[in-house]
Amino acid sequence: MPATHGVIFDFIHKLKATPNTLVVLGDGTQQKSYLHVNDLIDAMIFIVDHASAPLNYFNIGAGDIGITVAQIAQIVTAAVAPRAKIEFGIGNKGWVGDVPRFTYAIDKLRALGWQPKCDSAQAVKLAVGQIATQLGTRS
Repeated sequence: MPATHGVIFDFIHKLKATPNTLVVLGDGTQQKSYLHVNDLIDAMIFIVDHASAPLNYFNIGAGDIGITVAQIAQIVTAAVAPRAKIEFGIGNKGWVGDVPRFTYAIDKLRALGWQPKCDSAQAVKLAVGQIATQLGTRS
């Protein structure tokens, strides 16, 4: 299924419209944890196969401190428009209601024996390549 939204999708579309400049909401210091869809599916199957309680709840995430919006912007521009200049906004929020930093506590899932294959940076790099290919924008 093709990507339809999210920071990577948005950045790629911005670069399609203005290939020389990527305008980023906020100062780029926002930092969040990203999980590749393959790890998400793997975790859900792992939980079904390994959790024994009649009712289970788990946070599923990369388990690291995340990646900054500035780093995501650099990864996207490198893949889609290597000569593009990145212009950052002001403040550590990209939009009203944005949370500047966010991580998932996956200790309970780790205790069950699951580990993500990718950290946030690796997940973003994989997704950028996949979405850029899907949208025909890979440089």
